[in-house]
Amino acid sequence: MPLNSTSTAKNVVSIQAAASYTAQLTDRSNYTRFTNNSSVSFVIPASSPAATWQVGDELLFEQAGSGTVTPTGGTGVTISCRGTAVATAGQYAVAMLKCVALGPDVWILTGDVA
Repeated sequence: MPLNSTSTAKNVVSIQAAASYTAQLTDRSNYTRFTNNSSVSFVIPASSPAATWQVGDELLFEQAGSGTVTPTGGTGVTISCRGTAVATAGQYAVAMLKCVALGPDVWILTGDVA
């Protein structure tokens, strides 16, 4: 369904080439492409008074390079997943992290993961 003419909603595509990237609040509901050809650590920091995640926040990301993207929780952050599926499954795999609880921060990893 197209957006109506009064909507200003816009998703941003962020390109990240480094081997490590720490999620920012501005990444919420946007799309992050990791282009590194070596393994990438995608760090999810804990909520703090200066930067607070919300239950329902989503971080959508793609392994655009050949390097596997592995989400990693910062201190006080838990990333839950099904079985041992802890990283993207291969080049062009798209996955999502969804914040499901705060204090401690709990995220669920889903999508094209292995």
